[in-house]
Amino acid sequence: MSQQREISKIDSLLDLNQEYAWSNRLKALSYAKDASLIAEKIDNSEKKAYSYVYMAKTLGYLGLTNESFTYLEKAKKERYFKKDKVLQALVKEETSVNFGKLGLFAEVLNENLSILTLVANENTPLASRIKFRAYGNIAATYMNMGDYKKAVEWMKKEEKYSKEPLLLKTRHIKAAFSNLSANKGYVYLNYFKKNDSALFYFNKSLAVIANEKGETKAYIYRAFGDYYFKQKQYNLSLSYYIKSLEDIESRKIEMAELRVSLYDNIAKIYGILGEKEKQNVFLEKYNKENEKATKLNPISVRKAVSVILSDNKSNISRENNTAKLLFVLLFSVTAIASFIFYRYKSKQNKLLLQQKDVRLSEKNHLISEFEAETDYLKKKIHFTIDELINLAKKNDSNFYSNFIDTFPHFEKILLDISPSLKSSDFLLLAYIYLNFDTKQIADILFKSVRTIQNKKYALRKKLGISTNEDLYIWLKTRYNS
Repeated sequence: MSQQREISKIDSLLDLNQEYAWSNRLKALSYAKDASLIAEKIDNSEKKAYSYVYMAKTLGYLGLTNESFTYLEKAKKERYFKKDKVLQALVKEETSVNFGKLGLFAEVLNENLSILTLVANENTPLASRIKFRAYGNIAATYMNMGDYKKAVEWMKKEEKYSKEPLLLKTRHIKAAFSNLSANKGYVYLNYFKKNDSALFYFNKSLAVIANEKGETKAYIYRAFGDYYFKQKQYNLSLSYYIKSLEDIESRKIEMAELRVSLYDNIAKIYGILGEKEKQNVFLEKYNKENEKATKLNPISVRKAVSVILSDNKSNISRENNTAKLLFVLLFSVTAIASFIFYRYKSKQNKLLLQQKDVRLSEKNHLISEFEAETDYLKKKIHFTIDELINLAKKNDSNFYSNFIDTFPHFEKILLDISPSLKSSDFLLLAYIYLNFDTKQIADILFKSVRTIQNKKYALRKKLGISTNEDLYIWLKTRYNS
């Protein structure tokens, strides 16, 4: 009974750590530390491991990457660690965050791909949140690397998974939904060059967390600043960059990378506006913050390299593969060299090197994903066409989800042809695939025949279907082939 009381205390302290993670991080750290002390006192390996992970997360929030790595290593050494896949995924998640701060994008991708494999069959709210964030982290990393095609591919997976009911039972999930919309906004702004769509998604991102006092708005304010900067509306851009800074300051949270970026952008705008005195103030702030980050980086990079070496060496010993050992050593040397000379290398060459390191992991993940989907489809009892048609005629809210369960590759095939397709487009295409004519669709959706005709015409343009092709035959041919 005494030990159970102590375990309950630990759980309460870790709950408090998460509650204060975005409002008072020093307080959050103290709660995690207290939890770890109790866990050590009663020698509970599970609680020790989890408290170390939450300490690592909070230290990472505070910008103390080196210390964060240290506590992640402590968690991995606990005997309980190997028993809990969700715990392993949490460690990998925070490890990937630390790698991201150091610009080690290939390692970020590797960690998140392995997270998806780890939690593939874990059906708990926490596992669901970790999986959702892994999709988001992969998409965001590809975007940071300038590979927008890959980013869009993973964003679609993230958006599809966002409908998972278990997600709604987790904490801070609204921030993850907000990030998804913000990243979609950046894709439309920088890749598709569609400003209206970009602004729509930025507004959607802000709306998701607008009333969430515990969530920082700094990133989405920065996104608005970037948007208006591209439109050359410099005063509006400046106001959002300053709002982003104010959000950071009001929460007293360490966001060094974002702060450096904001100082740089604000200085640029003041330069464009001809306000040299203010430009110099923010250039000085930029230089100080950047210098502080640069001093910390060598220690953190050395720690990151030791983590990479440690993880890869353990894999190599299990697989007894000399070739992999040479690869790991080669990568380590490359990682150190790239840090020393990264200011002097072009961004494009650096990204090409990093992309090579992730290919094997991504292939392995795709194989496991395919196997999981095959297994799922074997067990799945599909709706018959007649049942789907009956649901469609009733305008049943479950129609489209059941349609996608029955035709799982429908969206992917069409998105490969036209990435700009929306959810309303897919619904209309589902009706077309099931041979509903224009009047039937109009009656079901309570729209005019003219409206449905216009939507069909717009679909033809998006999909590149010529006027002499039958839309119904084209759609069936594409899907069935």
